[in-house]
Amino acid sequence: GYALCGSSGFVYNWELYQGKGSGSVAPGEPDLGASSNTVVRMLRYLPADVHPRVFYDNWFASIPLLSYLRNRGIPGICTVRA
Repeated sequence: GYALCGSSGFVYNWELYQGKGSGSVAPGEPDLGASSNTVVRMLRYLPADVHPRVFYDNWFASIPLLSYLRNRGIPGICTVRA
């Protein structure tokens, strides 16, 4: 499963992995690919006045995701592979 947690460890959102193709793209959200869409889904319910920094690993990372987060004013920090 996936979880969106704060630095205190508090879980703000979670999703149980249900197999390939289980993730949905809501109206108004971009389709960034299965793994990047997971990050977008985790952030759906954050209030607009919350400005988090989002950390994730290279499985979820993509240039379109970083661009999407930047446009929302959310710094995305991820691991990358060569």
